[in-house]
Amino acid sequence: MKIAIHQPNYFPWLGYFIKADCSDHFVFHDDVALNMRSYTRRCKIQSASVKEQWLSIPVSSAANEKISLTLVNNDIPWRKTHIESIQKAYEKSPFFTSVFPFIEGLIKNTAQLTNLAEINKNIVLELFQLLDIKTRISNSSDFQLPYAKQAYNIALVQKLGGTSYLSGTGAKAYQIDDVFHQASIQLDYIYSLDYLVANAPTGFNPHLSIIDALFTIGITAAKDLISSYPYG
Repeated sequence: MKIAIHQPNYFPWLGYFIKADCSDHFVFHDDVALNMRSYTRRCKIQSASVKEQWLSIPVSSAANEKISLTLVNNDIPWRKTHIESIQKAYEKSPFFTSVFPFIEGLIKNTAQLTNLAEINKNIVLELFQLLDIKTRISNSSDFQLPYAKQAYNIALVQKLGGTSYLSGTGAKAYQIDDVFHQASIQLDYIYSLDYLVANAPTGFNPHLSIIDALFTIGITAAKDLISSYPYG
């Protein structure tokens, strides 16, 4: 039983989907404080005028509110702005005609939602379907575990009956492999960036949102990159 844990981000990069695809159970880590500079409320795409641009969701909740409780500011027409920015940035891309209606629909379908976590989860789950990612889904807020970072990950994996934990390489800064081994949990790192840099088609920027991947290499190539990651 392989467990992956990650915040419910806004249109995450392709590596997010590789980790989810490698897992048997994917957990949205939504009961941690929102970092305003994180990818939970924003993503990065190409730009028609500069190299890259941010698409940011405005929030009305106080700083450091839990992601699961964060409210977005729908008085600002951010959805319209994001759709227009995406259209302008990718209207000349090879897969614009087939991909743009889908991306536009994902954003418009959240129009009645005011909770950041729910908006992002709705989008990510639709992308899971598009990319044929079949994994069980949970929310960390459902478990109310009183831990943080490494201790939290271990407790959640144990709670779910997991035998291995799939981690991004960024967590190497605070995780200690031996602690996982002592808890009888196998710790596996997913080197998705290295993999994408080495294997992605020409013209694809692996540092950008899944939006960029779908427009520049297409749905089929994106699915193939995800499913071909050498794990397990």
